[in-house]
Amino acid sequence: MTLESLISSGVELIEQGNYLKAIDQFSRALQLSDSSFKAYLNRSIAYQRSQKLDLALKDVDQAIHIAKDLRQSQEYISASYFRKAIILYLLKNYAESYQNILLAQKYHCSDITFPSWKSKIEAKLDSEKSKPVQSVPDSSKAEKPSANEKPLQPTTPSIASKPRIDWYQNSTEVNISIFVKKIDKSSLKVDFAKDSLEVSFPLPDSGEDYTYKIEKLFAKIDPSQSSYTVFGTKLELTLQKIEPIQWNSIEFDQQRQPSTTHEESTLAYPSSSKKKIDWSKLGDDEDEAKDDQSPDAFFQQLYKNADDDSKKAMMKSFIESGGKSLSTNWDNVENKDFSAEAEP
Repeated sequence: MTLESLISSGVELIEQGNYLKAIDQFSRALQLSDSSFKAYLNRSIAYQRSQKLDLALKDVDQAIHIAKDLRQSQEYISASYFRKAIILYLLKNYAESYQNILLAQKYHCSDITFPSWKSKIEAKLDSEKSKPVQSVPDSSKAEKPSANEKPLQPTTPSIASKPRIDWYQNSTEVNISIFVKKIDKSSLKVDFAKDSLEVSFPLPDSGEDYTYKIEKLFAKIDPSQSSYTVFGTKLELTLQKIEPIQWNSIEFDQQRQPSTTHEESTLAYPSSSKKKIDWSKLGDDEDEAKDDQSPDAFFQQLYKNADDDSKKAMMKSFIESGGKSLSTNWDNVENKDFSAEAEP
C-alpha cells in the first residue's frame, strides 16, 4: 500500500472506533516516510482515543517539529498545537495546555471547537488558582534564620490585576469575554454604539469600579443587534458586525486595515486563514475534499442557524461527550453530565 492509502485507511479506522488497527496503519505509513505530518498527527489522535496519552503527546510533538521544520502552512502548525493542548488537558497539565491553546490561537486555529476548548482549559486554570494555599507551618517549629540571613519583610499587597480579556470572531459577530466571576447584573452597564463600546461594573472582590472602554472599534457594529450575557465566571459581549469583514483587532488601527475578503466558514479567530481543514478527519488530499461531505460543514451550518440556547447546548454536549453526542435542547443539556460518554 502507498503512504496515502495507509493514512486514508487509518483515518477510516479512527472513524469506526478501531484505534488499534488505525495505529498499526499509521505506523506502517511512517515506515515508508518518517517525516509524514499526517501520519504522526493522526496516530496521535488514535493514541489519545485509546487512552495512551503519553504516546499521543510524543507523536504530536513530532508533528509540531515536522510542521515547523518543513515550513508547513499555519493550518498544520495550529492543528498540532491545538491537539497538544487537548492531550495536556486530559493529562491534567492545565498550565501547559493553556500555553499550547494560545499558540494554536497565534497561528489562527480554525477548528470549530476551539472557543469551547479554550474556555474549558481556562475554567480549569481558574479553579486551580482558587484552591486554598497550604497552611503555613507553626512558627515555633520553623527553623530560625542564620546570622547572615535577613528575615523576610512583609510586602505591601499589590493592587488587583485587571480582568483578563479574550475575543474571537466569525463572519457576522465579534465575541469579547471579560473574565470576572459573579458580576452583579443590577450594577452592570453596557453601552453599544456604532463605532464604540463601554462597559462598567463594580469588581465583586474589592467593590472598585471597573470600566472597559473602546473609543473606536475596528469596524462599525449594529448596536440594536448586539447583546451581552453574564455567566458565573465571565461577561460575554456579542458585537453584531455591519459588514462581514475580518477584524485584525478590537480597536481601530490605521496601520491594520480591514480585510476585504469575506469569510467562508462559520468560525474564525483574530486572523483566520482562507482554507479550513477538518483536522479530526485528515485524509489523502484536503484540497480535494468536498464541503458538503464534511461533518464539520453540517455542524457549522446547524450552528450558524441556531439560536443562543441551541448553540450553548451544541457546544456543551459535543465537547463534554468527546464528539459522541450533539443536542440542541438546552433544557435537556444544561444539567446533564456527558463525561461518561466521552472518549479520551
